[in-house]
Amino acid sequence: MEILGVLTQIYPKFSIFVLIFTRLFAFFYTFSMFRREMASIRLLITLSFVLSCYVLMLSASADVTDNLLSLIFFLHAMVQFVIGFASGLIMNIILEVFSAIGQIISTQIGLSAASLFDPKFGVITSLTHFYVMVGTIIFLEMNGHLMMIDTLVKSFTALPVGVLITQFYGSSIASFSAIIFSGSILVSITVIAAVLMTNISMAFISKFAPQFNLFSIGLNLTILIGLLCITLSFQIYVDHGHALINEVLLFFKHFIMGLKQHG
Repeated sequence: MEILGVLTQIYPKFSIFVLIFTRLFAFFYTFSMFRREMASIRLLITLSFVLSCYVLMLSASADVTDNLLSLIFFLHAMVQFVIGFASGLIMNIILEVFSAIGQIISTQIGLSAASLFDPKFGVITSLTHFYVMVGTIIFLEMNGHLMMIDTLVKSFTALPVGVLITQFYGSSIASFSAIIFSGSILVSITVIAAVLMTNISMAFISKFAPQFNLFSIGLNLTILIGLLCITLSFQIYVDHGHALINEVLLFFKHFIMGLKQHG
């Protein structure tokens, strides 16, 4: 009889735990840094399980049905999945910005043919892989992962699992994703301008000196100047990387709070 009494107290908590776990697992599974070959499913489940236990101990009791097979519980689970999935998409913008920077610069300086396969992004150039790795280091160096997890944990206080959201402003994510293009252009504009000036100079040289072999020297010169500009503007990339990551994390926090206000 004592065991039955304990089970009746644990079962309501278990339903809340399942909802918390659903939101966290959907987030970690969507976030590119943890996807595919970068992290196994066991690692994602373990991390989600540990954080779910931590959140469950901190969160207040929510008004959620005890029947795990009911329709209302299924709706609550779907809401948590959508919140976790949307949060993962927002955090993916960080890596997509760094990937776009590498792809733009690689195309401009003629390194688009030097490609490799990355489990997160598919076929990308080696320079793009370098920019993504440096961006990931910047993200970890500024404790972005801790800020991300802190926002996730606090989201259960701002938006408890027992709340059904009636309005989901997914258009705000689509509007904010424009930072992928604006941020990548802002960082790579130095290299783009230098390569453009190089191509214009090569065009003038080939016009006034036809014996000058544009294809044998021009391509090598473009790559050399492009790599030189990458080296000289690397600090700009680091500084703008910090600013872009902070902007994404701030939007992530405001997005969760916005769901609370409109939920």
